[in-house]
Amino acid sequence: MIRLIYCITRREDVSVEDFRRHWNDSFVPMAERLASFYEAKDYRVSATLAVGANATIREMKGTAEPHDGLLEMWWDNAATLMDKAGSDSAADLRAQVQALEAQFIDIDRSNLFFTDG
Repeated sequence: MIRLIYCITRREDVSVEDFRRHWNDSFVPMAERLASFYEAKDYRVSATLAVGANATIREMKGTAEPHDGLLEMWWDNAATLMDKAGSDSAADLRAQVQALEAQFIDIDRSNLFFTDG
């Protein structure tokens, strides 16, 4: 099994409230479209909780600020994903995703990578 993990950080000029609005109103539906198009076995979309425990853990461990959201998608293998990725429809969908991301996501401070299982 392979897993795509996208750790998302909001742009500095976007408030937490505006990020959450974009997240819930636009990004979550887009994630559903992506999962369907790429025939992901499953996916999860999670927004970071605004709780004091996050600050406590960060201070204890000395880590950086948390990302604002997380998208995970997984497949049994890469074949399905790669078959879809080269299509014209995929290029159109990627352009739509990039336009949406530009509205509220800081790509330079976000991370996107594959892992096993």
